[in-house]
Amino acid sequence: MAVIDIGVSDVINRIGTWSFNYTTIILENPANDSGTITEINVWANQDLTGFKVGTFFGSGGTFECRDFALIGSVTAGSKQTFTEDSESTPLAIEVQTGDYLGFISTGGLIESTTGGDGVYYKSGDQTGEGEVSGYSAYATTISANGTGETSAVGTNMKINIGDVWKDVESMKINIGDVWKDVVEVKQNIGDAWKVVY
Repeated sequence: MAVIDIGVSDVINRIGTWSFNYTTIILENPANDSGTITEINVWANQDLTGFKVGTFFGSGGTFECRDFALIGSVTAGSKQTFTEDSESTPLAIEVQTGDYLGFISTGGLIESTTGGDGVYYKSGDQTGEGEVSGYSAYATTISANGTGETSAVGTNMKINIGDVWKDVESMKINIGDVWKDVVEVKQNIGDAWKVVY
């Protein structure tokens, strides 16, 4: 499996700050591959509350959140790394090639610097609202990024045959007496659809 990265290259102390209660989509460094984000890095200037992070797709001020996780509280003053959500569940945020990293918090400030590739932002939590228009553009670089890994097709699903677990390398389904290749299977886990094949 290959490494996925998304968001700014350097999560560092910066000269400015970015406020809370805005769903903010970071345009720098879209995801380089598809799979899951398993680690989030962020540098807060003031302690964050209700910090939620996710993957977004879209353009021109219209975006949709693909998947997200609630991190909760983030301590200010240094880079903080998270591999679990607020419920201590390992992070597994679905991401597709070209997605952007996005976030919102209910309080606190994140380190930022004027310039760079910029962001799109919109007031309020837009993570569960489907396709949303009306985002505004702003030229700033925000200290947040994520890393993860690609999904290995044919190795993330197994079937038990004669008490031996076998990797599923291909799958077909019969529709109208015609066998069709299955290209992706998802499972609903905690009200979020996760790719399992």
